[in-house]
Amino acid sequence: MRTRVFTVTPETWEEHRSAGIAGINDPYHSSPSVYTFAIRQKVMTEVAGIRPGDRLFFYIQGPKQIFGGYEATTGPFFDPSPVFPGASHVNARFPFRVGFRQVARYERPIHVNEVWAGRDAGLIWTMQQARGDVVGRHACWPLSKQEGDLFQRMLNELNVIVGPPDPLSPLPQSVSPLPIDTRIEGVRYPHLNYEATLQSMILEGLADGLWRETLGGYDDFLPYVPTSEGSEIDVVLLRHNDQSEILWYQILELKSDRYKEEHLIQILSYETWLTSNQAEGNPRSVHMLAIANRFDDVVLEQVRARQNLKQKPVRLISYSFDENTSQLTLDEVVI
Repeated sequence: MRTRVFTVTPETWEEHRSAGIAGINDPYHSSPSVYTFAIRQKVMTEVAGIRPGDRLFFYIQGPKQIFGGYEATTGPFFDPSPVFPGASHVNARFPFRVGFRQVARYERPIHVNEVWAGRDAGLIWTMQQARGDVVGRHACWPLSKQEGDLFQRMLNELNVIVGPPDPLSPLPQSVSPLPIDTRIEGVRYPHLNYEATLQSMILEGLADGLWRETLGGYDDFLPYVPTSEGSEIDVVLLRHNDQSEILWYQILELKSDRYKEEHLIQILSYETWLTSNQAEGNPRSVHMLAIANRFDDVVLEQVRARQNLKQKPVRLISYSFDENTSQLTLDEVVI
């Protein structure tokens, strides 16, 4: 079970809740261009990897309240039609969708100020409220298991009485997959055209439990983890123990084409930040993995030098994509 938060407005929340369908923006709908088409690929990664049973919260802009007691009933899908006949807000502007249902009714929501207090105490580290702070912007961002459990505990503390769920909404019918652009660029070094496409495919594969023999026994994954430097880590894999404590973190930095020296410097800085800020200074628990179509010679040389010096390794994974089978393959690069 993963935890995700959808950002909505007070107006769209009523339609989302009535239909049992959450949706996020399609920038290409309002302003079609090459630029917004590329952004569209990145936006879809926000919902990629959601599966039925995942825990969902909803952050309502305006009152800045967080509602819980919901779970996903579908994976991500594409549907530009109104969420129900007569819906005036959730329409073709929000076609990247996930079905959901209420599992418990909490009348009193969490105010976001209470959450920020938890962030100051070091309990919140992945919350991406900024993704939905633009008025009208609907987004989806991840929470770690501990953060989701904290939200759940806050709801239980606020609500003495927990009501029964609302009647189930019908599951969406005739849904289409996300329109992820899987075009291949290049002749000598064929690769996916968009980095966001690679990220979406990775997230979808992780949701289905793929590549454990290569990536390890992960049990959660978080896209777009924000750092204090204003950047975002593409994906962080997590492994927990029986007490839901994190045993290890694995940073995944993705490039659709070449992995350059600057990208190696970037992942090393992420490792330093994560070790210092979240892993409580324990370097054993933070690991690095670079995924790309190919790696520059200078990257191979520096990774090999780190290995010879017995420094923390940076594992390199090359990917390939088969257009005929739509299969993504990951292979470790032997240094």
